[in-house]
Amino acid sequence: MISAPNIIIKFDGKTFIGVTSHNFNINNTVKESITRDGKKKSITGHTYAGSIEGVSEVDATSAATKIDRDAAVALTLAAEPVPFIYTPGEGKSYTGVILLTSYSEKAGADDELTYSLNFEDDGTQLAQTA
Repeated sequence: MISAPNIIIKFDGKTFIGVTSHNFNINNTVKESITRDGKKKSITGHTYAGSIEGVSEVDATSAATKIDRDAAVALTLAAEPVPFIYTPGEGKSYTGVILLTSYSEKAGADDELTYSLNFEDDGTQLAQTA
């Protein structure tokens, strides 16, 4: 279970952190070609998508404050490409650019409101960092 922030996004000069909520997908793009020898498939790139929960803004002192519903909706409606860093626990990190494609919220009768920001890549390929 991922409970610590594992994704960082930067928008409008601000830094935000969140958790990918067990929903981060990388899919290879497969191209099929017809040759004299028959059909051949190759991987030509990849796409990625997921959702982020528990989004907080990080200030200059590294203190994190959970953003409210209005701020989450504003991030989604801005419709801007957003650079991000994904760190899946121990090991390497990955960088890319995402588009925040939708905002989702849920709450039961006695539950606190929770929301997520859904994203997909902007066509930029993921890059592995040290």
